[in-house]
Amino acid sequence: MSLLRQPFPVAVCGLLLAFGFQAFLVYGLYSGDWLGLYYTGAEVALPPLIEAEAPPRAPNALGFDGQYYHVVAHDPLPAPEFAAFVDNPRLRWRRILAPALAYAAALGQDAWVDRAYVAVLLGFSACGVWWMARLAVATDLPAWLGLAFLTLPATFISLERLTMDVALAALCAAFAVALRNAGKRWLGVVLALAPLARETGIALAGAWGAASLLRRRWGGMATAALALVPLAAWSFYVHSHTPTDATAWFGSVPLGGLAARMFELFPEPAPTLGLKVAAGLEYVALLGVWAAIVLVAIELKRAPAEPLALAAAMTLAIFVFLSKEDIWRHSYGFARTLSPAFLLLGLLGVRERRAWLGLPWALTAPRIGYQLALLVLSGMR
Repeated sequence: MSLLRQPFPVAVCGLLLAFGFQAFLVYGLYSGDWLGLYYTGAEVALPPLIEAEAPPRAPNALGFDGQYYHVVAHDPLPAPEFAAFVDNPRLRWRRILAPALAYAAALGQDAWVDRAYVAVLLGFSACGVWWMARLAVATDLPAWLGLAFLTLPATFISLERLTMDVALAALCAAFAVALRNAGKRWLGVVLALAPLARETGIALAGAWGAASLLRRRWGGMATAALALVPLAAWSFYVHSHTPTDATAWFGSVPLGGLAARMFELFPEPAPTLGLKVAAGLEYVALLGVWAAIVLVAIELKRAPAEPLALAAAMTLAIFVFLSKEDIWRHSYGFARTLSPAFLLLGLLGVRERRAWLGLPWALTAPRIGYQLALLVLSGMR
């Protein structure tokens, strides 16, 4: 156990756990085919190049988001013949960081891209563990606390279904370490990469800019502004090569989507006990969102210029008017996308020794743990 007192061995342990989890799923559920992790829907059409790979089809007709990042990883520059097979090309290609790294690591060779994409997500998982372990050690807490990063919904779901959410989560952990360890020389890199991982990552640059403004640190404001240049350039390119996003994401009532979901304990039929348990745990996870809102308000009142609290607040603010029903229906939607806010609060709790700031994250754990148990039971059959 002495090895787990240092961040690097903990990160290696996290990498092995993440890889072991994926390998268990692949050989337990997908007959050894790693493409099964993309969770491709039974009725989803694929580009000929990817159809030729014959990825296993999920029992779910529509599949999950990872199937679209499968396409993006093979074509980082959105060609029409690939974009036609993606549900929302503008949204998916904006989140280019993990797919582009996979394409680059594979040297553009389609035969290597899928392995590289899995490796990139594993790498972000290990980095997230490492950065969280570093923060723990810096505050005289045990390094093995970094392994908690693997329980974050964004991390767990990225490993299970190859979504790209773990990339932003890892960069949030890097953001916290940069603030703590005077690593502001590479803070700009983190701020620039975060919104390329997922657009909600803009909250990190926004938080750093706002904190710098409140502290009258003009250099910090400049860093935050310059960090958004790559996002602006990439967004311009994507918007020039993809159709308009016609999705109705937002409503007019603040927190309307979340509040409406609270009045639906069973938003879908739950005829079995297992589904009823899952629905109840989804409700517990929803309480985590409310807890995050309350805790962020308390933290900002206590320290208005705290970058971690500001970043969590800005992440939550993006979702204030979010009313798209399917996002609020399951933890695989809302808990995954709000993971950066939960993580940032948790990291602030680690740094300041205030364990209750981890409450929102903790309230998502029962649902994630239940899903893990179901996967283990399925894989062992």
